[in-house]
Amino acid sequence: MEQLASWVSSLFNQESDDDKQKFMFKSYRPQVSPRAQLTGWLLACVLATAGAVGVQAEARSFTFGIEPDISSRYLWRGMAQGQGPVCQTSAWVSAADFTFTPWTNIVLGNKVDRWRFNELDLFFDWAGEWHNIKIAPCFGLYLYPNQPEVATTADLTLELSIPVGSLQASSAHTIDLLAAAGAYFGEAGLSVEHELAAGLSLNAQVSVGWASAKFNQAFAGTSRSAMNLAGAEVSFTWSIGNALYLMPHAELNLFTDRELRETQGSITTFAAGLAVGKEF
Repeated sequence: MEQLASWVSSLFNQESDDDKQKFMFKSYRPQVSPRAQLTGWLLACVLATAGAVGVQAEARSFTFGIEPDISSRYLWRGMAQGQGPVCQTSAWVSAADFTFTPWTNIVLGNKVDRWRFNELDLFFDWAGEWHNIKIAPCFGLYLYPNQPEVATTADLTLELSIPVGSLQASSAHTIDLLAAAGAYFGEAGLSVEHELAAGLSLNAQVSVGWASAKFNQAFAGTSRSAMNLAGAEVSFTWSIGNALYLMPHAELNLFTDRELRETQGSITTFAAGLAVGKEF
């Protein structure tokens, strides 16, 4: 645990070797106290320990996997976080109803920052069901190595979903805990999954997202609460065998708020990519 804490601490002490870096990553730039940073480091240790304990406790039922994803652009809440392609890799360990997921972002397309590892997110979630309602609370910790101007943060998300005929209705509600404590983002959507052929399935989703004034001021550059965007996503999952799969995917977002269109310099954002996953 001490080694993990030391490693996470070292991420925050790395400085960019080029002052020309101009990414928009989570653009809120508060001054974070040493106490807040220490809290983030301790949370990372707790998450890693909890994940390890969960795996040991459920040694007979745990699963794990990895999924590298090459995408044309990094989008977050519909907003572009930089220019050009990125490699976003996630891994997961699940035991019983608990899952621990690290997620990373590496810049591929920007000439100044190519191959730079600039984000590590750690998620710890639980999934359960009450009657036919699926309930999935999640704690997330966000670290930004090689981005000293971006503050560490954490959030809590509650996602609810319920079947509606052949569709799945879902809603997620997220509250920031550190960098912009109390900032809120919500989303709701409808999704459908359809098997096209043996080993090939289609997943499509439409959604809307809204945010509090504090969220938009901190992360979007606007000054009011708003219905931020409407979006659509589509993906195809091709199971090759032995728990290996390919997943081409695309995402399109339309900013419905006038101020957000101005700060983002665009009415829409689009990204497409290809993920390759393996579960063990």
